Amino acid sequence: MTHRLEVAEPGGDRLDRWLRRQFPDAPNREIDRLLSSGQVRVDGKRAAKGTRLASGQVVELESLPSSAEQSAPTPQPGELEVLFEDAALIAINKPPGMPTHPLAAGELGTAANLVAHLAPECALVGDDPREGGATHRLDTGTSGVLVFARDSQSYHHV
Repeated sequence: MTHRLEVAEPGGDRLDRWLRRQFPDAPNREIDRLLSSGQVRVDGKRAAKGTRLASGQVVELESLPSSAEQSAPTPQPGELEVLFEDAALIAINKPPGMPTHPLAAGELGTAANLVAHLAPECALVGDDPREGGATHRLDTGTSGVLVFARDSQSYHHV
């Protein structure tokens, strides 16, 4: 289903910035994904993120961006070895076979789900809400230390 929005503001704004104002709960990464995958058109033509908009133009989206709340890891109780914890970070020992974070909303059994149960504030930290504050990733089959940030400042300084 195509969603159509008309630009009502005076012209000159960049498409990516305009979309972020239209969907303030959507993560920046989600807006960027829609733009780079060609799911956004202006007046019927595929548009780049830097496209300048004019009043009266029509922006079409093939799908609406998901919000951070829809994509964030679902808190899930389970066994998790916490190696370090303070007000800014949580470091865990991820066992082999466990994904770092969900690939889709509602997916369970990931390190991010278990951390979100211990520290719910992590679930909404980071550039991609699915990652739940994870400052890096490990392959599913790899074991090792994962570090999760509890706030945006810590996330951007790790």
